[in-house]
Parts: sequence; C-alpha cells; structure tokens
Amino acid sequence: MSNPTGKGGLGEHRQNINRKGRPKSFDALRTLAQQIAHEVAKSQGQPVVIEGHVVTVAEMILRSWAQSGKPQLQQGFIEIAFGKVPTPIEVRDWREAARQRGLNPDEVVREFESIVAAHVGNEPSNSGNAGTDADSGGLAGPMAQPRDGETL
Repeated sequence: MSNPTGKGGLGEHRQNINRKGRPKSFDALRTLAQQIAHEVAKSQGQPVVIEGHVVTVAEMILRSWAQSGKPQLQQGFIEIAFGKVPTPIEVRDWREAARQRGLNPDEVVREFESIVAAHVGNEPSNSGNAGTDADSGGLAGPMAQPRDGETL
C-alpha cells in the first residue's frame, strides 16, 4: 500500500536503500562488508581527505580505533596492524609440581592407584611395579608405565 501523503519513506535518503538486499550467507555478508570497507568515507556528504588522500571506510574505522580511549579497540587496532600477541602456555611435569609441593611422586602414583582400584573394586598393587594387569590391579596402560630412567 502506498503512502497517500507522499511524505516519509526513503524520499530524501535514497542513498540508504539496500539495493543488494539481505546477504544470503556469511560469505555474502563478508563480501558486502569488504565492499563497504573499500568505499570512500564521507562526512556531511563530502569525501574525507586526510594528508592529501581520500580515506576509505576501513581506514576511518582503524583511525578511530587507534585514537579511541577504549582498550579493547586499541588492542584490536594493534592486533590488526602487527598480529595477535601469542598467549603463553606453561607446560610443567606433574612430578616436578608434586615435588615443589613437598609430595613424593611415587606416593602420589600409589595413592592414585589405590583410589582407582577402590573405584573399580580391585585391590591396589603392593609390589610397587606398575605395568602389568597382575601388578597394577588392572591398571596397566600408559598412565601406569614409567618413562625411561623413571621409577614409580
């Protein structure tokens, strides 16, 4: 139904009409966003010129992020410009962590075997040698195997 008064709608704002329609997929959305990013940035209908060159929408966004007082936007700008700072990952041997806490790693293994054995209904190994079904009360496997030069 048309507007009988002829007022309202997009009359004065025809530049706001989305002629390409709604994106059909995320790839289409990305393509549309890239097209918009490459457009000339405008202020009050005039192209924005900085240091003698016409600025794109993407450049205006990056400049606003760089000058923002918001740390998230500043971080986003730096990550785009120089790459994301890697997150450090600390890998520690559990045996060393046990020793630092004053625990004997061999006792930790025996306690673990006791808990698991009680849970599955088997008696824990009394021989101190894990590695076979008979010795470990059914706990043979990679967790019960000592590493080279290591005792349980």
